[in-house]
Order: sequence, then structure tokens, then C-alpha cells
Amino acid sequence: MSTIIRCTILACVLHAAAALAGAPSVVPGMPAEVVSIRHDRLSTEEYMALADGWRAYLEEHPQAAVAHVQIARALRYAGAPADEVAEHMDRALALGPECPEALDAAASRCLGEWESEDAAGCYQLGLKAEHLAPTWAQIHFTMHPLALALGRSDEADRQLAAILDKGGIPAPVLDTCYNMLVGAAPD
Repeated sequence: MSTIIRCTILACVLHAAAALAGAPSVVPGMPAEVVSIRHDRLSTEEYMALADGWRAYLEEHPQAAVAHVQIARALRYAGAPADEVAEHMDRALALGPECPEALDAAASRCLGEWESEDAAGCYQLGLKAEHLAPTWAQIHFTMHPLALALGRSDEADRQLAAILDKGGIPAPVLDTCYNMLVGAAPD
């Protein structure tokens, strides 16, 4: 798959509102999941309310790694300082080295403003999350750009295929991307 096609599909994905399967560790009885901003963008106040709900849950369940991940996501989307977000991400991984969401959060620190010199180590965390939650599409949104950053184009293609295979991109978005590309000149 050419880089232009891959980038076009990824651009569509990043702006899509999709309904992915929920986080594997979020179960009934827990507060609402903080979904990716790919799916829904809330106000700062709504993100802070979600963080507060997960903090309350954490008081009753202090070993819940997924609660720290959800707090970190809510704080990040609310614009909280990076060190406050990172503190929850670090705590999540320390509490739940087998929690797919904690592994994904740790792996994602190599992306964007969470730059790290250990992209290969972050990629390994993502592989572990993929193994623990084989039907969860979210991890592949982290793994794809990590594979590209590591120069592993075949692995990047596998990650993109996993996003598609696991329903990470809804059919209407795929149709739109296809329609955008079908009339494009070769290469």
C-alpha cells in the first residue's frame, strides 16, 4: 500500500467519529469510558467530570490500573499539564502491567508530545497489549505510527490491516476514503 494511500486513510480515520469496541478492562459498574477524541470531543468541564468520576471509583478500587488510564485520558483531553497526565499513566502501568489500556497508554508516550527515545520499547509494550486484548482495535492506532517511526513498513501495514479487520474504521469512512482515492492518478 503506498504511503499516500495510507496517509489518506489515516487522515480520514483521525477525523472520523466511529464507535469502536470499548476498552477491554472497562466493565459494567465502572464510570463511563473516556473515549478517544477521534470518536467524540467533549468540553473541558465534561472531561473534568469524567476524571472526577474515575477518581471516585479509584478511591473504592485503589488497585484499578484502568482508572488511572481513564483519568489520564480525561486530563489530557481537558488540557491538564503533561506531568499530571504522565503521573497517572506511570501509576497505571505500575499497577497493571497486564492491563491492555495501561500498556497502550505507556506505548503512546512515544507519540506526539510524549516523544521518547525508546520507540522500540514502546512498540514491545504495544505488542503485549495486542496479545492481551486481541480483538481491541485501539492499540493498533498506537502501533501503526510507532511501526512507521521504526521504519518497519511491513509491520505498519499489518497494524493498519488490524485496524480495518477489527472494525476500527466504520464502513462509511472507508467508503469515503475509497471514493476520494478512486479517481486519483496512479502513485
